[in-house]
Amino acid sequence: LRARPSKNHSPVFLSYILQKNTVKTWLEQNAVGQTMPNMNTAILNELPLISASSREEEDKIAQILSTWDKAIKNLEALIAAKKKRKKALMRQLLTGERRFAEFEGEWHKTTLSHIANITMGASPKSEEYNDNELGLPLIQGNADIKNKISAPRIYTTEITKECKPGDILMSVRAPVGAIAKSIHQACIGRGICAISAKKNIHQIFLYYWLLAFETKWESLSQGSTFESVNSADIKSLAIFIPSSGQEQQKIAYVLTAADTEIETHQKHLSALKQQKKGLMQQLLTGKKRVKVGEAA
Repeated sequence: LRARPSKNHSPVFLSYILQKNTVKTWLEQNAVGQTMPNMNTAILNELPLISASSREEEDKIAQILSTWDKAIKNLEALIAAKKKRKKALMRQLLTGERRFAEFEGEWHKTTLSHIANITMGASPKSEEYNDNELGLPLIQGNADIKNKISAPRIYTTEITKECKPGDILMSVRAPVGAIAKSIHQACIGRGICAISAKKNIHQIFLYYWLLAFETKWESLSQGSTFESVNSADIKSLAIFIPSSGQEQQKIAYVLTAADTEIETHQKHLSALKQQKKGLMQQLLTGKKRVKVGEAA
């Protein structure tokens, strides 16, 4: 349906009004039809709205909110560009395609079991689960990982296999190969394995290498339905690394700095969105008025 305001009202102001949660709730509650609720012109005509005292005030409010929208859009574009750059950096730095001037040593091919300790998870009995923080947090699988960090939902008093803070977590069941960092001393179930670098191997370098390899696990299935990997699959994973621990550390430092920069921008983006939400609540209800004729 199309809504076209009269000349006395701002179309941009109206578009912001229609974004309000209260308006969306009203539309959902007044839609007709059971299987597929829908809206019609007659119902939409009854939508209760609030308007400013003048077209000029509506235009000013729309201008203010549009300024926030523009800042949000620009920051989202910047974050997308930073992520694209980081992805390219990972590909170049973790394959040896791009080297730092101070390092000249050869890279070598090895297997994951030669450079890391691998602990395969084992699930405790379900009757030992609890919500009372007894025992250790339980990380069963990908459902216990949020934003690449361990986020266990329950505890267990039966401790089968463990991970510690700083360990790399990898999902061994669909989605196979998903990588995260553990921030918990936890029990790990059969959907997870914990990986920690051996001596002379940089843990954060290994984390980024496995992160870059995430999407390649499925190709190892050779076209079959790929729902899990076992200990032998993980231990035999071929990995190409710099011989120098210092080069591993430098690569890890550069990629960590790129992640930190992205996280800083994302926090700023969240703040801008929250500010816009607060402004909408104030400006689109009349709780806060604007002075017409002043610059935004």
